[in-house]
Amino acid sequence: MIERTSDYLKYVAFWLVILVAKFCFAYFLQESCIKPLVEPTTIIYDLDGISYSWHDVLSKHNHNALTILSLWAPVFSIYLLDIYVFYTVLSAIVGFLMGARDRLGEIRSVEALHERFEEFPKAFMKFLHVELPKRTNLRSPLQSEDVKKFNAAMFSPFWNQIIGNLRNEDYISNLEMNLLLMPKNSNILKSVQWPLFLLASKVFVAKDIAVDNRDPTELWDRIIRDDYMKFAVQECYDSIILILTSILHNEGKTWMMSQLTSNCLNCHLLFLVLLP
Repeated sequence: MIERTSDYLKYVAFWLVILVAKFCFAYFLQESCIKPLVEPTTIIYDLDGISYSWHDVLSKHNHNALTILSLWAPVFSIYLLDIYVFYTVLSAIVGFLMGARDRLGEIRSVEALHERFEEFPKAFMKFLHVELPKRTNLRSPLQSEDVKKFNAAMFSPFWNQIIGNLRNEDYISNLEMNLLLMPKNSNILKSVQWPLFLLASKVFVAKDIAVDNRDPTELWDRIIRDDYMKFAVQECYDSIILILTSILHNEGKTWMMSQLTSNCLNCHLLFLVLLP
């Protein structure tokens, strides 16, 4: 993975902030650590003609460098040990700000996963997939649905790989894996196909709602309050059409489509089902 120059600059700036914060804290707040040594250091620096009991190599004609080094060495060692505290605190602050910017931890429950899963394919194509030419002339709902179908088709292998790894590590069972896997979203059905854990029992709930509501408009208004119930009804309708058209011959197919279309139009349901 190639790091950008801006990433290196940010890393350098991060450590500069740590060092500056540590030095200011030690100099102005920890007076017993650094500040009392400043004046003796200047005095020793200006002294001349000091005779040492050991063989002088560095201090002679060099402003008593060895003496100043022996004075500051213990303080510097403590300074390096104490800097880890500043690194930990600043890392926590920077990590919190970056996580807040990237909205980490936004999905904290299964309900939140249900609500936001519809946005996953679009976010995957925007942030993780290679850049594709943008489609700017999406004026009709049908074209918009085609983009959603394409995004779902590109996202499904990525999602299924994650679920497969969870099963290989034995974090989930076979039943849970089957509920979490996302269909390939090929061109067999025109609607987007979502994982079963999002659509489970939605058709049966829609059937119960249909029993209690005779008005098609009111029925569809209740169904579309739950997005995944709407998706389940659309997928069920498309699947039934696909099955019937595949098993019937030309005449039977024409008769079936005419009967189904006429019955749905009589109850104003076909147009509602085909709404994006």
